[in-house]
Amino acid sequence: MINEAKFSGVKFGEADFIVGIDLGNATSSVSYYDHKQRMPEVLDISGGYGKASVPTAVQYLQDSGEWICGDYALLNTDRDNAVMCTDLIKGLGNNQCFIINQGAVTLSFVLGVFIRELIGGIKNVNPNVKIRGIVVSVSREMNDDAVNELMLAFKEAGYDKFVLKISSQSECMINTLLYEKKEDIKNILLLDFSDEGLRSRAYRINRNDGINAECIYNEMNIQVSTKKIENDVYKMFCELYKQDNELDNRAKDLLEGFTFEHKDLIFQKMRTGCRIYFNFAYPPIRKNLTSEMIKAVIAPTEEKISEITDNVFSRINGFDAVILSGGGFENTWSKELIEKNIQN
Repeated sequence: MINEAKFSGVKFGEADFIVGIDLGNATSSVSYYDHKQRMPEVLDISGGYGKASVPTAVQYLQDSGEWICGDYALLNTDRDNAVMCTDLIKGLGNNQCFIINQGAVTLSFVLGVFIRELIGGIKNVNPNVKIRGIVVSVSREMNDDAVNELMLAFKEAGYDKFVLKISSQSECMINTLLYEKKEDIKNILLLDFSDEGLRSRAYRINRNDGINAECIYNEMNIQVSTKKIENDVYKMFCELYKQDNELDNRAKDLLEGFTFEHKDLIFQKMRTGCRIYFNFAYPPIRKNLTSEMIKAVIAPTEEKISEITDNVFSRINGFDAVILSGGGFENTWSKELIEKNIQN
């Protein structure tokens, strides 16, 4: 949350931005605070994929010495001449390095490259943008070592002096909810569906001395994750591909990128089914995906999510609000499943 008192009396022009950066281990996003509308505006920085988030991934191209980030890093198929850097948020505070050109490059430097790219995307909105402050949310609880390394990353990016606050995503979302909803909210359920698993947290809001959120329930289930779903989709594509072609290592690498590009599309078509084209094959391969095939991929995850939410609702009654967080809830089917479970 932005402390508006800090900027009371400060005049902001159209080019003056307070930036919000949501750093997740799998995906990240960036927004800016619209002072006229008094609300954040989330930016599409996906490079034409129409999504608010990009993969938190950086790749170093050894032939050219170039760094590429986000979707472009994951979709680059020349893996033999590149160094892929992922788990950048999970690795904070562990003195992690990547070996590049036979030398050690710190995680803070690599994350700095990614942060610089994120903030650079804001210039597409306004080339004359002036950063007045940055609010950062991260997808994990961080100790002092992790916070210090994150600040080093912002220093590498050239923006450390603009950082106003570093918070956990749960703190940011609860503060935002309480800021927007003026009615008396007492119990909040936060479900975070990420590449690591599905975390369920229940909070009780206390208003005796200001407003604070007490966590009264916290459980992580690693049997459900966006990484598992993507892996199941990848396996399905591999099975379809090898019906017509040899599934060699090159095809496996290409199918990883194909899965990343098309996994959202097939979930959008799960009621009707769809056609997919392995256009990297020669000749191109066309396959029909039925709704039954798509539903079979997510059925185990649906069952587990229902089991998890039923368990939470049986332990704690009377939630006034439910917050859905994480890349897993970008898909319509998962949000509809939660809504159905709440109604039941």
